[in-house]
Amino acid sequence: MPPDPTAITQGLTLTAARARLANRRWKQVQRGADGLGLWRHGARQVALIHSVAYEQDGELWEHVSVSRADGEMPSWAQVRDVFRDICGDDALGIIVVPPKSEHVNISEVAHVWRCVTKRPLPDFTQGSGSI
Repeated sequence: MPPDPTAITQGLTLTAARARLANRRWKQVQRGADGLGLWRHGARQVALIHSVAYEQDGELWEHVSVSRADGEMPSWAQVRDVFRDICGDDALGIIVVPPKSEHVNISEVAHVWRCVTKRPLPDFTQGSGSI
């Protein structure tokens, strides 16, 4: 069985993320047992929930949920900025559009995943460095 993801990520990854969030005026609302928990940004009117888990592929993944205070779907720029606030400017985030049969819409929330243990996607830039 792989090590507990919280034990692994309590080191530099989460420490750096907490520092980035604090520097960018995020306020922690609730601690998370499996990640950074729930945070709100008053000026931006957005919230995030962060967790970390081993998924079925055996890899360690971070999950970031992004929501807006007004209940509308977050914009691309809001999702991108929140993800970078947590994971840093050089992290690869993946937004999944599930098949209709697997989509559960409880509220208007955007989800981004980041594989911590490897790069799970090919280089779609084909070496150009730009998408």
